Formats: sequence, C-alpha cells, structure tokens
Amino acid sequence: MSYKATGWAYDLPISGPRKGVLVVLADMADEAFSCYPGQQKIVHMSGFSEKTVRRALASLEQDGLISREQRHGRNGYRTSDRYILHVGLGLPVTGPTGQSDHRSESPSLPVTLTIPTGQSDRAEEPSVEPLDESPVLPIGDVPVRRTTEQMFEEFWTVWQHKKSKLDALKAWTSTLHSVKPAEREAFADRIIGVVPATFEQWVEIEKRPKSKIPYPATWLRAGGYDDPIEEVETVDTPDPWAGKRRFGGRNG
Repeated sequence: MSYKATGWAYDLPISGPRKGVLVVLADMADEAFSCYPGQQKIVHMSGFSEKTVRRALASLEQDGLISREQRHGRNGYRTSDRYILHVGLGLPVTGPTGQSDHRSESPSLPVTLTIPTGQSDRAEEPSVEPLDESPVLPIGDVPVRRTTEQMFEEFWTVWQHKKSKLDALKAWTSTLHSVKPAEREAFADRIIGVVPATFEQWVEIEKRPKSKIPYPATWLRAGGYDDPIEEVETVDTPDPWAGKRRFGGRNG
C-alpha cells in the first residue's frame, strides 16, 4: 500500500463512484503506484455495481488519472488489467477546443483547475475545490501549503505509541476532510499540538499502562483532540529538617 497514492486519491476534488474506485486502487497500489485487482475485487471493496465500476474506471482513464495495461497468463488468456495511478497529477484543464490535455502537466505538481463557465464535464461532480497542496509561487514569502500526508507524518511523529499506521492515516484524512480546505492546516496543527499534553495526562496523571493507550485511529475518530486536558500539579515536598535547622540543629 502506498501512503502517497492514498493521500493523493483522497485529496483530488472528485466525488461519487470515481472517488470510491480511485481510493480502492490507491489502497492496493504498490510503491510504483500500480496494482492489478480483478473488477469483482473492486466491486466488493467499493460497494458499487460492476457497471458503475466500469464507468468509473473509464472516466478516470479518460481524465488521465489512471492508465491500464493488459495482462496475460502463461496460457495466453487475458487476466486482470494492471492499473497505473498517475500520482501527483490533477484533473485535466479543458482547452478552447474542448480537448483535455493531461500529459502536458508535470506529474510532480498539482494542476490548477479551470472549469468553463456554464457547464461541467460531469453532472455528478460538485463545484471543484482547490487541491490541498498548491504549487510553489515564485514571488514573495508565500507559505507552501502542506499535504494531508505531510501533516499526518507530523502527527505520527508526536504520537508516542505508534499502532496501525494505515488505519491512522485513513482516520486522519477523514478527520481533516471534515472541515473546509482552507481550515485544514490550522485544524491539523491544533490536533498535533494537543498530543503531548494528552500523553502527559494519560501517563503522569492517570498512570495508564500501554495497553490502555488508545490506537491513534480510535482517538481521532472519537474526537479525542477536543477532550479537556488536566494540568499536572507540582506538589512541593516539605523539608523535615527545616525547623531543626532554624533553631540550631537537633541539640540547639
């Protein structure tokens, strides 16, 4: 499973069956961003009908987000296709002639999307939101927005008991996508910021054993970042010899 492919699939501004099918492919992709599940496997994992899956695959391929290679077994019969995910590519920009140009964009940068006034190429898609990561601007000191995956790695670094990273990434992505794109970095920073204090409460105040520390995915889905944090009180230990020293020691 490729974390980069999964983060890219979640961040693309598409919806409906196309989003579901692309996330399934990304979840099964190897480090080369490719996989070869049968269509029945995709149907099972996505929950869509076979007809809907075929349409979604054709649409994703048309937009240049994936490509397919035929595979054949030793007996020459065709087996499941290999799907190659073009990770880093955004949706195509529609030119004046109505034709989409996917390949002219660099695969390492997101594409700024322009939709012609008056219509969209698919009725199933809502108005398009900007991608989570923006290209580096060549002027001024404009900060570059972090991707969902980059912010997750920061969260993973401060989480002390690391368990089930894949499930944690899915929960993290779902949590960040519960707010508007413009608010996600601040939301992520708030979550990351409360983790150290949360562990201090669990370990120093509640004296929890490791077995009682929740998985990061469980904590995120439960909204644990909104739980109140108790402050660790520092108790001064009295000095038993203070009074004796004041009066000149034991025999004074």
